Amino acid sequence: ITLVPMVSNPKLLAAVIPVSEELVQDSPNLDEVIRMAIAAAFAEKLDVQSLAKLLADESILESAAGQDPASWLGVLAAVSDAMAQKQKVPSSLIGAPADFISRSSELASTSGVWLGKPPALSGMSELSTSVISAGTALFGDFAKGVMTAIRSDLRIEVIRWAKTGKAQHAVVAHCRADGYIIQPGVLYRMLKTVA
Repeated sequence: ITLVPMVSNPKLLAAVIPVSEELVQDSPNLDEVIRMAIAAAFAEKLDVQSLAKLLADESILESAAGQDPASWLGVLAAVSDAMAQKQKVPSSLIGAPADFISRSSELASTSGVWLGKPPALSGMSELSTSVISAGTALFGDFAKGVMTAIRSDLRIEVIRWAKTGKAQHAVVAHCRADGYIIQPGVLYRMLKTVA
């Protein structure tokens, strides 16, 4: 492990949600529903920010030759390349939904037997997101390689009668958070087509 200084400048995530007086009166569990919905939306936004950094970071190892994440053969070639660079077998792979479906639908033979995940990767989680394009995947140990910094916790405030003429309240949600790559050496960017 190499200790180096890191600059942290968490981004402001904010949302304003108009809520009618009728909704407030008719929904006894509104507080719980709003908290869950806002937390999920903010978590998704934080994921998008973090994935954008992972895709752009030049210090993360990446494919030198085409390694297609749509096939298990391509994934194994990328894992082999990463292991040659002193990485461990990945604990997670994040890729495009189309690549996940292509890998999952590979047949071992013409008799219709599904190929499935190779035994060497049986412990690897497969996650898909629309943020990553088909032909690109990220894998490695994200628990060691990425962290989230929260400058200010998620706060939810209600402004009563924000629009009195329309009988509306406003729910304002905000926090400051961002994702950071702290150990790029445990991550790998897999590319079907190398530029």
